[in-house]
Amino acid sequence: MDKKLIKNFDTLATNKQRQDALTIAEAGLQAIDTEVVLRNSIELDGTILRVAGQRFDLSRYEHTYVIGFGKVACTAAYTLEQILKDRIKDGAVVGLSERVCQTIDTYAGTHPIPSAQNYTASKHIEEVARSAKENDLVIVIVSGGGSALLCSTMGECDQGQKLFNAFLQSGGTIEELNTVRKHISKLKGGGLAKALYPATVISLIFSDVPGGGVIWPQWHQVRLVLMSRLSMMHRRLSIAMIWGSSCSTKPQRTSSTLSASTTSRLFLI
Repeated sequence: MDKKLIKNFDTLATNKQRQDALTIAEAGLQAIDTEVVLRNSIELDGTILRVAGQRFDLSRYEHTYVIGFGKVACTAAYTLEQILKDRIKDGAVVGLSERVCQTIDTYAGTHPIPSAQNYTASKHIEEVARSAKENDLVIVIVSGGGSALLCSTMGECDQGQKLFNAFLQSGGTIEELNTVRKHISKLKGGGLAKALYPATVISLIFSDVPGGGVIWPQWHQVRLVLMSRLSMMHRRLSIAMIWGSSCSTKPQRTSSTLSASTTSRLFLI
């Protein structure tokens, strides 16, 4: 390993047993290091971009954009610029700390409680997404923390602050919290996919879900979350009025979900 993530590795490795334990820990950290994961999963050979074994000919696309949200988004954006060099037209990502990039604008947002910084960054991300056309390629970085960092409006940010505090008091799970977050946002839950259509989209998902799966809650789960948690929250919480006074009608499914399935490729890395 050329670069050790455990900075005081040599100091701590005072005997064989310690060295073995530290080597195991170092291997685990290396396996989830953002830069290492991306360089092991993505390579550029001329105009051919390979992502987790899939092949994309960049010469077929007019522009390449990068957008992203989540704790590792800024580091991932920086690494993608190093791999793709000058092939990125524009980009914007929001994470926990900024990285200096040549083309991609990086923003430091707040987590787990959203703020105005998150909204400013998300507005730029949406602008980049909507600028992509049919002959463009968009690389989307998604990682843990993205549900709080991606905030489509100041109203959503304000609601998100109340929602987080209410869920803490009610004992709600992060899965339940994210389910409700999705339904009060115009970008989460398919909204960003709608903004990206009809561009070709590569989604790089850094999953922090045990087992690496992507969970898509069904409507009955959303209803159960609202019924079980809203009764324990402050009743004035505005999300109770998301669908008006009745939850008997299922919201119409947007075309973005269907469209994204034909133009987007998701890679769990």
